[in-house]
Parts: sequence; structure tokens; C-alpha cells
Amino acid sequence: AFNSIQPSSRHSSGLALRFPRIKAIRRDKTIENIDTLAYAQQLATEQNRGNNLPSSRAQSRDPAA
Repeated sequence: AFNSIQPSSRHSSGLALRFPRIKAIRRDKTIENIDTLAYAQQLATEQNRGNNLPSSRAQSRDPAA
């Protein structure tokens, strides 16, 4: 979980999470189910447009997650 995504020249990804925190270790998720840098960039774009951010890609794709 995080509060927001900010542009960052300090990190090679170009992004920084504001107030990141681990809510749970999801041993039921595979590597294919985790969020990617491309998805984080998409979230940052959506945030800049003023849209609400989903808490994770896996949740938005899989309502049973």
C-alpha cells in the first residue's frame, strides 16, 4: 500500500512511492500476479489525471483476490 506515486530523479525507475508499507505477504500470488514498473507508471499517469488509484493490479483484475 502507498499514499501516492511521485516522479523521482533519484530512482532509476523514475518513480517514488509516498509512505509505502507492507500490508501482508501474499504467498498465494505468483510472480506473474505481482505489479510491474509499467503498471506503476500507469498508476502515476492516472493519479496525475485525478483518478482514484486501485490498491493493486491483482485486486482490480481478480475480484476474488
